[in-house]
Amino acid sequence: MAPISMQEYVSKLAYAQKENPKAINEALDWIKAKTGSKMDVAHNTSIVTGLGGSGKTFAVARLNLGTGADTWVSGPT
Repeated sequence: MAPISMQEYVSKLAYAQKENPKAINEALDWIKAKTGSKMDVAHNTSIVTGLGGSGKTFAVARLNLGTGADTWVSGPT
């Protein structure tokens, strides 16, 4: 059950990023500053992971990103 609930959570974060990218990007910057991380922050990027066949592509498709959005879908070969 954990992978599916995590996938749902990540999909919700991806949707939040679509609706209000500034808020999500500011939160990422705050976390980076708070932790002292030297890693680059991937603004406007969401990665949805999960088990094969669990509906990742369907979840992303439901986000209705609209025209002009770049969406990459990859899977095992």
